[in-house]
Amino acid sequence: MKHYSKVDAWIGITIISAIGISLYTVFIIPPNEQWIGFIIMIPAIIIMLSFLLNTYYVFEDEYLLCMLGFFPQKIYYENIKSIKKVRNFLSSAALSSDRIEIKEKNKNYFTGTTYISPKDKDDFYEELKMRCPKTIEALS
Repeated sequence: MKHYSKVDAWIGITIISAIGISLYTVFIIPPNEQWIGFIIMIPAIIIMLSFLLNTYYVFEDEYLLCMLGFFPQKIYYENIKSIKKVRNFLSSAALSSDRIEIKEKNKNYFTGTTYISPKDKDDFYEELKMRCPKTIEALS
């Protein structure tokens, strides 16, 4: 089952605004050069829309699959060191500041910490705790 990401209003507005500005800039370019704008902006718009519409999390048998647009990340349950409910704005696979922090074993802070923001954070958190090894540190 897919657990879609919660989207804070300001993040949604920022992405939609960026798409609108990108489209606007293509149309103010001189007509004989607009094709260059389309070549550059259409992929960027597709990526931005994919972040907004295709960010979700799936519990697989051996790992948690985190999709951010077209970019997948697998977090194996056996590698999870700790999980914690947090509120922050650090860069991550989350579209809300209401997040779950996942730290992995044998990795540093930057490569081993993932933030996710499922819509139903409490149920997701409980499901994640059940799937992880009993040796993890679960902080509420």
